[in-house]
Amino acid sequence: MITAVILYKNESDKVLKRCLQSIFWCDETLVVIDAPIAGLRPAIKAKIFHRLLDGDFSSQRNFALSKAKDGWVLFIDSDEVVSPALASEISNIKPDFEGFYLKRRDV
Repeated sequence: MITAVILYKNESDKVLKRCLQSIFWCDETLVVIDAPIAGLRPAIKAKIFHRLLDGDFSSQRNFALSKAKDGWVLFIDSDEVVSPALASEISNIKPDFEGFYLKRRDV
């Protein structure tokens, strides 16, 4: 089971939708939003939580982690996209690993 967690703050709906399209292969998607977004909910298949940012993103991540089902969790920012190659590699995770570090490529 792979749960994608997206922390959302101050991005356009278009940016978030692009991110969501790149993680369609995940079993579960959770979006923690700092402010309400009109019209977004019907357009995506994700569990959306509205939670004010109370100082730092680690509290948002911990909140989302408490909502995730058992299994692997992929934390991704709303302005990031998972490449098809990375999606394939993550989808083939072996259960004997405890975690992974991902090298980010900024564009």
